[in-house]
Amino acid sequence: MIFKPAAERHADVFGRSGARCLLMEVLPGRLETSEPYSALMAQPGLVRSARLAALGHRVYRELVEWDAASPLATEGLILEVLADASRATRDEPEATEPRWLRHAREIIHEHAHEPLTLSSVARAAGIHPAHLARTFRKRYGRPIGEYVRALRIERAARELADTDAPLSEIGIRFGFFDQSHFSRVFKRHTGMTPAEFRARSG
Repeated sequence: MIFKPAAERHADVFGRSGARCLLMEVLPGRLETSEPYSALMAQPGLVRSARLAALGHRVYRELVEWDAASPLATEGLILEVLADASRATRDEPEATEPRWLRHAREIIHEHAHEPLTLSSVARAAGIHPAHLARTFRKRYGRPIGEYVRALRIERAARELADTDAPLSEIGIRFGFFDQSHFSRVFKRHTGMTPAEFRARSG
C-alpha cells in the first residue's frame, strides 16, 4: 500500500502484466482529527502487509457489492487501514533505537521461520529476557511472539501471491504446524484464508 500526502506529484509505471489500483482519498478535515494518521500522511511511504492487502480487498468488495450499510462499513475499513499502516510505520528502526534492540530485531527477522524463544534472542543480543520483552513491546507496540507471528504471515502472503506452491508447503516453511494451523492463524490476521488470499491476489 502506498501513502502520499496531498498534492504529491507521482507517476505510475507497471510491467507488461499491468496492475489494478484502488485509490482511497481521505479528506483533510477528517485526517486532522487523528494526529497519528496525519503523521502517516506527512510524507510518501510504502507499507507491505498481508493484513493491509486483505483490508484493501474488503474495501473493494464493499464498493462492488454496495448496499445501505456500505458507507459505514467502508469508513470503518479505511480507518482500520490507517491504524494498521500507522502501526507498521512504527516498526521501522530509528536512529535512537538501542544497538542491542536493533540486533535482536535483526535476529528475529533472519530466523522468524524457525523455532524462537525469548531467552535465545535475549542471549544473542546480550540482554536480560525481561528487559528485551518490555523494551521490544514498548518500541514496536506488540509482544515479540505476536511480532514474529505477523512476520511469518507477511512472508507467507508473498509466497501465496507470487508462487503456486501448495498451501501446506508454504505453511510448514514459515513455521506453522500444518495447513490447518496455517489457515487458522492466517485468517485471524487477514480476515481470509490463504486460499482466498491467493485467489484475490491473482
